[in-house]
Amino acid sequence: MTTVEDWERQQARKNYAKAHMLSFADVCRWDTVSRTLTGSQRTKVQKYLRENLLRKVSDSEYEVLPIPGSTKQHHWLSRGKEGWECDCQYFNKVGKDCSHLMALYLYWNQLREG
Repeated sequence: MTTVEDWERQQARKNYAKAHMLSFADVCRWDTVSRTLTGSQRTKVQKYLRENLLRKVSDSEYEVLPIPGSTKQHHWLSRGKEGWECDCQYFNKVGKDCSHLMALYLYWNQLREG
């Protein structure tokens, strides 16, 4: 039987692996009109990081503020049973890491590198 602490350590290892292997070239955007992934979204993730748009609410929840001049929608990142989840359309329709989660992983990577 897995304890909560074991599960949290396992999730931390998974998140560390994702953050360690992620680069800005991996970040894509879901186009709701064509219903496909569009090109690189480095600038979107860079803006989340550069403009401090990630807000830690708790150890298991982050808020992603909207990019000024873009959408007005906030997104919420939370730690679920299978790892980190986002409430955005891409994550919920496709089930893969979205730009909001990638920004979080890169944020952790920056913290770790100092």
